[in-house]
Amino acid sequence: MESLKKNAKSIFIMGILFLTEISAIIRANVLYNDDLGRNLEGYMGNAYDSRYISDWISILVNCNKHVSDVSPLTQILACLFLALSVIIVFKILGKSEKIGILPYVCGTIILSPYFLENITYKVDSVFMALSILAVIIPFLWMDSKYKYIAASVIGLLVMCMTYQASSGVYPMLVILIAFWNWNYGKNTLKESLIFVAKSAITYILTLAFFAVFLVKPIEEGYINNGVSFGNNIFAAVMHNYINIYMTIIADFMKWWNLLAILVAIAFVTVSVLSSQVKKIYAFIGAIVTGILLLLTAFGVYPLLDSTLIEPRSMYGFSILLFLISAIVVCYGQGTVGYISKGFVAIMAWCFFTFSFIYGNALSIQMDYVDFRTEEVIDDLTDLECYLQDGEKDILIKGSTGFAPSIENLPYDYVLIHKLVPNYLEEGTNEWSSYRFYNYYGLKDVKRVSDVSDEDGFELCHESSYHRILSKGNEIIVELK
Repeated sequence: MESLKKNAKSIFIMGILFLTEISAIIRANVLYNDDLGRNLEGYMGNAYDSRYISDWISILVNCNKHVSDVSPLTQILACLFLALSVIIVFKILGKSEKIGILPYVCGTIILSPYFLENITYKVDSVFMALSILAVIIPFLWMDSKYKYIAASVIGLLVMCMTYQASSGVYPMLVILIAFWNWNYGKNTLKESLIFVAKSAITYILTLAFFAVFLVKPIEEGYINNGVSFGNNIFAAVMHNYINIYMTIIADFMKWWNLLAILVAIAFVTVSVLSSQVKKIYAFIGAIVTGILLLLTAFGVYPLLDSTLIEPRSMYGFSILLFLISAIVVCYGQGTVGYISKGFVAIMAWCFFTFSFIYGNALSIQMDYVDFRTEEVIDDLTDLECYLQDGEKDILIKGSTGFAPSIENLPYDYVLIHKLVPNYLEEGTNEWSSYRFYNYYGLKDVKRVSDVSDEDGFELCHESSYHRILSKGNEIIVELK
């Protein structure tokens, strides 16, 4: 508590920066994917994938078992948890004096680009942010053997029962701290290796306990949480890693990829120049550390039979960039240090501005989807085929696509097209047309994914935006 009081101002400033970074998302006021179902039906629905603590927090935040839209409270709490995470990281990396402007700027890297999807969730964002904080807090006691182990076990279990995509944060911090304490002369190599071994055993045993006693099988179609130990496990894991990092390269703009490489080079350079051991050993140690960070950034996900490769599960890479940037910011000295810090500042600014582009794109897309949905409903509800008695089976075909201003973005805005949802289109995705069927008061309507026979449908209405066809109690809405 004393540490929190001393850093209260820093935590407040970092929290305000995060809130500023997501201000466009909050202003867009979008019910994002799962939020649609929870807001309408009030269910929690986290325990089914072993996130028991998430449901407990839902009850605490909503003061009820019925989940309601309490945003932006959840997103504010998420920003607070992220702010605490950033300040603790700087503290454990040795930044005990007053934090300057650049560390705050560096801290914003955690959120963008990948955690933007997580923070967009009105319900889940608070759990996702807590999962990061839970595995960072134990390092406050890393100099105390038993307190550190106890805190690690608790923190790792909290992470597992909130959002398991944060499973890479703990091992990344262990590796970075072990390397830096040796490199900076605080620990001997033996002491650093003992710290790694102690942490690794704690990590493996805690996750094994969770897997054996607490994990529930994930529903089919989401993610396979099984682990294969057959003859092809190495090939399967390598395949997952290749998919993950090829996706990151494709998601990032060319400029972002270049900056990430420059920051990685800056990390190695600062490590060597700041080293209290032989420079060649420092260079090798920094390279090995970088490779290990790349391998652990996504925790256990690459080990799964069929891992989840979506922005919301890939923020481990954003945290990796933040961690190596934090070393550059804390220990970069002289001309090389200033140049290295410049790379960090530019990368942070690129990600910071991207947050606003994304938030505003969300707003534009929702306006467009609302307009297209209203066009369909206005035409549909006037038709005789809809006004007839009995339940109507309605099939959505085609898609509204993206709003013109989003569609016209340059080709390298890959993540915008991944992150911005389309809520009026065909497909088996649960949320692709959930709003249409459930949020506009349509009576006696059933969502269907196909019709028995498309022959014999008659055209009831056609406009510039859609066609409506019907046969008996079946209706097809074809979007143009």
